[in-house]
Amino acid sequence: MELLILGEESSNPAYVETFVATHNYFVDSQTFMTRLMERFYDGDEGKIMDVFRIWIELYVEDFTEENSILFSMFLQDIRTKGDEFLKYATELDGLYNKQRDISEAKRLRLAALLAREAALATHLGLDRPRGGDEEEGTSLPLSEEMVLLKISGLLEKSFSPMAIAQQLAIAEREMFREIPLREYLFTAWSKTNKGEPDRGKQLARLIQRSNKVSFWVATAILTVSSSAKKRTKLIGLFALVGEACLQIQNYQSAMQIYSGLNITPVQRLKPSWKGLSKKHQDAYDRLATFFDNSSNFKNYRDAVKACQAPAIPLLSLILSDLTMIEENDNHLENGELIHFEKMSMIYDTLSILKRLLTTPYTFAGVDPTGGGDVSCGDAEDLAEMVTSLPHVGERELYEFKGDRDKQKVNEYKKAFKAALKARGKPAKK
Repeated sequence: MELLILGEESSNPAYVETFVATHNYFVDSQTFMTRLMERFYDGDEGKIMDVFRIWIELYVEDFTEENSILFSMFLQDIRTKGDEFLKYATELDGLYNKQRDISEAKRLRLAALLAREAALATHLGLDRPRGGDEEEGTSLPLSEEMVLLKISGLLEKSFSPMAIAQQLAIAEREMFREIPLREYLFTAWSKTNKGEPDRGKQLARLIQRSNKVSFWVATAILTVSSSAKKRTKLIGLFALVGEACLQIQNYQSAMQIYSGLNITPVQRLKPSWKGLSKKHQDAYDRLATFFDNSSNFKNYRDAVKACQAPAIPLLSLILSDLTMIEENDNHLENGELIHFEKMSMIYDTLSILKRLLTTPYTFAGVDPTGGGDVSCGDAEDLAEMVTSLPHVGERELYEFKGDRDKQKVNEYKKAFKAALKARGKPAKK
């Protein structure tokens, strides 16, 4: 606390933000708040105000019910100590209420998002138990029968690579912005917290989505047809989508697509890869160069360092960097000193998220097909597809090989027709 208020760096906003962001590593929030209040009464009003402003603006979720009561009592008390203190109390109270309203709006937005995802899963049959046949003669459960219904539209409606990339960016950023920065601390995403079951919950959803995008790409390519030419078209399309993601600085989706193209069941489609045009092969090669892991992903890291918002960073590297940082001790010299260099590294990593995700994407007049008249339904279909990301599991993807390849595709086509028939819809020719 002395370093925060009296140290040489106490007037440096980045220093104060680092201290506030990482205080949980060496003191709990209630103790931190109590000590701030004590220093306020000791005559450090201005600096303490700065600390409270930063804390409320960035981490209002730390103000739990118990901490909120303590904070309210503090504001009530300083209101009675003269006009100068009243000014401080009024400012802090206004900022606190504003941030609480924003936090509540985020909570309601997240609830709506989860409800929409659940409704979409029900609509597509994705919430049904797997394993049983929905109809006699159908070899796949309904949740997988509906996959082809959504994926077939990629070729049939000729969605432009940029339109797909833009919808992916909207979906990714929406999930990123719902994650409190606190979920990135203490490697909460990689362990079970029995005392705090919701800790890391939103971050876990985003990690799960990362895998889904890659499996969606692979599923689309493998189930579209056993024809090498049709698969070539989809491989080329996804290469261009990945490149479009790079253009709009959606590095997260670009990497997911690149990973999907590199899944073994897709990579072994040699005739399809051989049929790629120079344009599509060059797009794929640019993805490979950008995500080259040499020198710790230097090409990607240089791009992120230089880019301006809006942009979506690569989650896997954010988490990897934080994991490496967490391996350092929190204290130095037998626990007597805070390892502030570690805290600074954590803050620097979180700052990437703050810097790039603050500004929203604005894609005015998006035409999903890249030109011409497009129905509202087509745009909705594309948005629904990149939200639901219909796909089959990794194990089943590996069954698309050799003599089984054509058989698997025919099974999906048969199941797809049966699913449409069950819903009273005609199958497309």
